[in-house]
Amino acid sequence: MMNTLDLEKQNTEEQNAIEQAYKKFVITDKHPCIMANAVFKLDNYKLNILDDMTSDAVVMPMLNAIENYLSNYDFESNDFETLFFCFKNNQFDTELEFEEALWDLLQKLHDQDDHDWDPEVSDDVESSKFSFSLKGKAFYIVGMHPKSSRLARRAPYCTVVFNLHW
Repeated sequence: MMNTLDLEKQNTEEQNAIEQAYKKFVITDKHPCIMANAVFKLDNYKLNILDDMTSDAVVMPMLNAIENYLSNYDFESNDFETLFFCFKNNQFDTELEFEEALWDLLQKLHDQDDHDWDPEVSDDVESSKFSFSLKGKAFYIVGMHPKSSRLARRAPYCTVVFNLHW
């Protein structure tokens, strides 16, 4: 049976291994997204590792992480920080499967969100001013996964990136 210290060590080792996989993929392997390169080189990101993006169990931890991210974000600074969610246990065979899981996840997040839509953007997906909103702030959201046909949308794990629209 694993004690608490062993479990914490295992979690830290897993976090470090996954984080290194992202850094290698983005920096060393020269990912084409300039913003991804910048946030990893400057360590301007928060990486949250969760199990399964199709599970209802990730919704509240994600909303809590988003709320924490927003409460600690320095809106007075010009420094940019990205919020990443890695789903370590997901493997999708097609882009369509991943996209369906992503939209299902976003719907679950929206359904549980306890804030109004950011008034700076539209909640109408047909509008040119649409942006997804959680915790009262608009986000530009990028879904990434290992089998994406677009190199700029590939990642070593299924990933959802939250960049503030602001």
